[in-house]
Amino acid sequence: MVYSFYVVLGIGLLLLPLWFWHGPDARLAAFDQREWPKGLNLLLALLDLGRAAGGAYLLQLGLPELPILANHSEWRVELVLAGIITLGLVVQTLAWHDEDHVQAPVAFLAGVTLILVDLRVVGLAGALALGASFAVRAWSILFFAASAGTVLIGWLLSFQSWPRVIFLGVALAVPPVVSVMAGRHMGWPRK
Repeated sequence: MVYSFYVVLGIGLLLLPLWFWHGPDARLAAFDQREWPKGLNLLLALLDLGRAAGGAYLLQLGLPELPILANHSEWRVELVLAGIITLGLVVQTLAWHDEDHVQAPVAFLAGVTLILVDLRVVGLAGALALGASFAVRAWSILFFAASAGTVLIGWLLSFQSWPRVIFLGVALAVPPVVSVMAGRHMGWPRK
């Protein structure tokens, strides 16, 4: 019974769009290395990181113990976990938009991957993702590089089970795809 509560609470944490409470006069902007979130937007980014990590942790605890998934192979649990993370990424991406931008859920992505992916893979894939996004100056590359890095590095080094790195890696590429389908660019909040 307690595991069902963990799953419901984890899903609730992952699907809550915090960016509805953005700072006054804040707007989304294209990639800008000189201006990061400040004030209320910085607080929202830190809360986003914490609640994504908390939601992922609760799902990681609760999903394998659910009776409906307990009797199946490991890949079904990982598929359900990746599906919930994908839904959370879509909600976070479309939670706030202005002009021609949608939200780039960078803090959400960081919180989820810190909990669900082996830290050695996070370090290598994170360096690849940050380097690629700074080189190209676009948030979408961060998500694609994190996705490819998680799949390739995690699978090749075998620090974790292959279903987790493959399914979660594919889920990490969802925000840029959603922004393209919405006909918008990815931005990060700033005043």
